[in-house]
Amino acid sequence: MTPGSSPVVATRRGGGVTPGRAWTHLEGDPEKWSAGFNPHFTVVQETDDYIVVDKPAPLQVHPSKPGNPPTLLDGLEALLAYEIVNGARLSIINRLDRETSGLTLVAKHPSAARLFGRAMERRMAEKDYLALVWGWPADDEFTIDGPLRRLGEIQPSPVYVKQTVHPDGAPSTTAFRVLRRFEKETTAGSRFSLIHCLPRTGRMHQIRVHLSHAGFPIVGDKIYGPGDDCYLQFMETDWTPDLARRLLLPRHALHSCRLRLTPPDTPPLEWQIPLAPDLLAWMGEAPGGAPSLTPPPLAASSISWSPAQSPVSSPPMDRTETTDDLPTPGFPGGHLNV
Repeated sequence: MTPGSSPVVATRRGGGVTPGRAWTHLEGDPEKWSAGFNPHFTVVQETDDYIVVDKPAPLQVHPSKPGNPPTLLDGLEALLAYEIVNGARLSIINRLDRETSGLTLVAKHPSAARLFGRAMERRMAEKDYLALVWGWPADDEFTIDGPLRRLGEIQPSPVYVKQTVHPDGAPSTTAFRVLRRFEKETTAGSRFSLIHCLPRTGRMHQIRVHLSHAGFPIVGDKIYGPGDDCYLQFMETDWTPDLARRLLLPRHALHSCRLRLTPPDTPPLEWQIPLAPDLLAWMGEAPGGAPSLTPPPLAASSISWSPAQSPVSSPPMDRTETTDDLPTPGFPGGHLNV
């Protein structure tokens, strides 16, 4: 391992700490990785076919170029080195953006990847998120049905990946439920809400755009929050006191809290985790001390996880949606989802 670098470390829930084995980074400056970098992830569920982990922010899912900081995939390859030597091939099914925390499903072999990919393609999957936003929505439940299109296709935009609601965009729908309204004195407002988000479609930055369009941008969002100049400033200077004053959090407050799959001819699967510790701390909650922050399903019916293993089978995996919007020197970009 390069002196000064840090391995990605996995914690198995219900057990002790299992350190990932070390690997060598031939390029890159570890000193640039230190600010806010969190290399720890937690194993939520593991079988012979897949592993589900709780990814922290801002851990990048997979490498985008030589010399980038350790990624989730690096840590998984270290943790599952024995399986890989014996033929396992890891495929990340739902790829979260670097700044989005939460549930990430990884298939251990091509058959499982095809099975999960088929479920994604056939819309046999539901992904629930929690978001901390500025403001208090008037309604406890609301839905945004707003087609999305890249802003630069309509008008000049300094941020290439920025999306906007536009009648000529791709159909996009997100359901929202307010779980909590609270007050917190900050340098950028005092009224905030915890929102349960259920995207019905899977577009680039969908939740972030829809909440901003509704007037409730996600706390910490450098593109859809106070202004996209925050993104440009961050690209140039990294995190600064001025950005801290305006954004309040160094990453956007979006967390993947529940993932449900109903693959063809296979028992349904569901995984669920509470709000990320850094977001709980920002709300003033003790980690693990706020079970109400794990929301009830917005869908009419719930799906329970079954430990029964069924044979896995065929077609191609869905690699939908988006690109990581922050290809910074410390955290290079890649093709990701939310």
